[in-house]
Amino acid sequence: MRSILDDVAVAWNRWGAAIDRDELVALARTTDQTAVLDFALGSAADLGMLALPAPELRSPRAARLRRLLPAERLFT
Repeated sequence: MRSILDDVAVAWNRWGAAIDRDELVALARTTDQTAVLDFALGSAADLGMLALPAPELRSPRAARLRRLLPAERLFT
């Protein structure tokens, strides 16, 4: 069974090298989705699902959530 996190990782691995990271970060900030993007890509990275490094978003909100809900617990 695929998860949303699988889809995020597949998309990032496929298009991450072609995406302008500054533009992605700006879009995430403009749409108030920085924490969402940081949590999703950070969790996928923690689980070894990313072939490319994720952008440095540094969302305090995502950092708190990742401490409360580590990536390993997302599938339990």
